[in-house]
Amino acid sequence: QHNPMAQDGRAAAIAFLEPIYRNNPQHRMTVHRMIVEDPYIVVHLHGQSSPDDPGAAAVDILRVEDCRIVEHWDVTQSVPDNPPNPRAMF
Repeated sequence: QHNPMAQDGRAAAIAFLEPIYRNNPQHRMTVHRMIVEDPYIVVHLHGQSSPDDPGAAAVDILRVEDCRIVEHWDVTQSVPDNPPNPRAMF
Protein backbone atom coordinates (compact mmCIF):
# COMPACT_ATOMS: atom_id res chain seq x y z
CA GLN A 1 0.00 0.00 0.00
CA HIS A 2 1.51 3.29 -1.08
CA ASN A 3 -1.38 5.52 0.03
CA PRO A 4 -0.01 7.30 3.13
CA MET A 5 -3.51 7.38 4.66
CA ALA A 6 -4.12 3.61 4.49
CA GLN A 7 -2.43 0.63 6.07
CA ASP A 8 -1.29 -2.55 4.31
CA GLY A 9 -3.40 -5.66 3.90
CA ARG A 10 -6.87 -6.91 3.08
CA ALA A 11 -8.30 -6.40 6.58
CA ALA A 12 -6.93 -2.84 6.67
CA ALA A 13 -8.51 -2.06 3.28
CA ILE A 14 -11.90 -3.33 4.48
CA ALA A 15 -11.60 -1.37 7.74
CA PHE A 16 -10.70 1.76 5.74
CA LEU A 17 -13.43 1.45 3.08
CA GLU A 18 -16.34 -0.08 4.99
CA PRO A 19 -17.20 3.06 7.06
CA ILE A 20 -17.04 5.22 3.92
CA TYR A 21 -19.73 3.12 2.22
CA ARG A 22 -21.74 2.59 5.42
CA ASN A 23 -21.86 6.35 6.15
CA ASN A 24 -22.40 7.31 2.49
CA PRO A 25 -24.82 4.76 0.99
CA GLN A 26 -25.05 6.77 -2.25
CA HIS A 27 -21.27 6.73 -2.74
CA ARG A 28 -20.37 5.56 -6.24
CA MET A 29 -17.18 4.87 -8.14
CA THR A 30 -17.65 4.96 -11.91
CA VAL A 31 -14.86 3.40 -13.97
CA HIS A 32 -14.13 5.38 -17.14
CA ARG A 33 -11.12 3.50 -18.45
CA MET A 34 -8.70 0.75 -17.60
CA ILE A 35 -5.24 0.02 -18.92
CA VAL A 36 -3.83 -3.45 -18.37
CA GLU A 37 -0.19 -4.24 -19.00
CA ASP A 38 1.00 -7.21 -16.99
CA PRO A 39 1.65 -6.97 -14.09
CA TYR A 40 -0.10 -3.57 -13.80
CA ILE A 41 -3.72 -2.45 -13.95
CA VAL A 42 -4.49 1.27 -14.11
CA VAL A 43 -8.06 2.41 -13.40
CA HIS A 44 -9.34 5.95 -14.10
CA LEU A 45 -12.52 6.56 -12.17
CA HIS A 46 -14.98 9.13 -10.85
CA GLY A 47 -15.89 8.97 -7.17
CA GLN A 48 -19.03 10.70 -5.88
CA SER A 49 -20.59 10.68 -2.41
CA SER A 50 -24.01 11.35 -3.98
CA PRO A 51 -25.43 11.88 -7.50
CA ASP A 52 -25.25 15.71 -7.15
CA ASP A 53 -21.68 15.71 -5.78
CA PRO A 54 -19.09 16.78 -8.41
CA GLY A 55 -16.76 14.33 -6.70
CA ALA A 56 -13.18 13.56 -7.56
CA ALA A 57 -11.21 11.95 -10.33
CA ALA A 58 -8.93 9.14 -9.23
CA VAL A 59 -6.33 6.92 -10.78
CA ASP A 60 -5.55 3.64 -9.04
CA ILE A 61 -2.45 1.72 -10.07
CA LEU A 62 -2.39 -1.91 -9.04
CA ARG A 63 0.41 -4.43 -9.34
CA VAL A 64 -1.01 -7.94 -9.53
CA GLU A 65 0.75 -11.22 -8.82
CA ASP A 66 -1.00 -14.61 -8.98
CA CYS A 67 -4.40 -12.87 -9.38
CA ARG A 68 -3.87 -10.85 -6.18
CA ILE A 69 -3.17 -7.17 -5.68
CA VAL A 70 0.31 -6.93 -4.18
CA GLU A 71 0.87 -3.17 -4.52
CA HIS A 72 -1.46 -0.18 -4.80
CA TRP A 73 -0.89 3.48 -5.58
CA ASP A 74 -3.58 6.14 -6.01
CA VAL A 75 -3.91 9.81 -6.85
CA THR A 76 -7.05 11.96 -6.66
CA GLN A 77 -8.13 15.36 -7.94
CA SER A 78 -11.32 17.18 -7.01
CA VAL A 79 -13.71 17.94 -9.86
CA PRO A 80 -13.97 21.76 -9.95
CA ASP A 81 -17.37 23.49 -10.05
CA ASN A 82 -16.44 25.99 -12.79
CA PRO A 83 -13.28 24.84 -14.55
CA PRO A 84 -11.57 27.19 -17.02
CA ASN A 85 -10.88 24.21 -19.30
CA PRO A 86 -14.07 23.21 -21.19
CA ARG A 87 -12.99 19.58 -21.69
CA ALA A 88 -14.45 17.12 -19.20
CA MET A 89 -12.16 15.23 -16.83
CA PHE A 90 -13.68 11.93 -17.92
